[in-house]
Amino acid sequence: MKACYMRSAMAAAWAVLAMLTACSPAATPPADNAAQAGQAVADPKLAENAGESPLKAYMGHVMDRNAAQLWAWTTYVSDAQGGRYTQPRTEDDWIDAESDALTMVHLGDLLAMPGLALDDDRWAGQLARFRQAARDSAEAAEAQDFARLEAAASDMNRACVACHVTYVPEIEGPYAAMK
Repeated sequence: MKACYMRSAMAAAWAVLAMLTACSPAATPPADNAAQAGQAVADPKLAENAGESPLKAYMGHVMDRNAAQLWAWTTYVSDAQGGRYTQPRTEDDWIDAESDALTMVHLGDLLAMPGLALDDDRWAGQLARFRQAARDSAEAAEAQDFARLEAAASDMNRACVACHVTYVPEIEGPYAAMK
């Protein structure tokens, strides 16, 4: 139990530090300098090194990897031992699942920032759906409710697929056009 409180205290300390850093005058770009703000979020070097647009690099190198971590808590496995979900079992597992979900919440927040956000009326709605599913995942993990965690993870997957079908249908395969 002591380790749980220690992790919570550390998480709270990091959250406060992040909030203070984000709210500091040095971290807030002038309103008339949105292009620079976008460059701070979507580092052109990341995209340049990957040979991709900043958004594509962010999705491929940051979002995909972290979404996989969250979805790993609700993956259905069928093998010689039978079928089962890879669900959180220990207190530490639940804390890790919540941390993975909170990471997705904040990564989703970054998708609304200049440099990553698309100038398209549909983007905000797609993003709101994703962010809500990520928040639902965090709440379910905090409550240690696997059924809610699995449902939220499925909602997040549907939000991701819907966005992909809208903006990059080729990554969802040929069946995407039939839906």
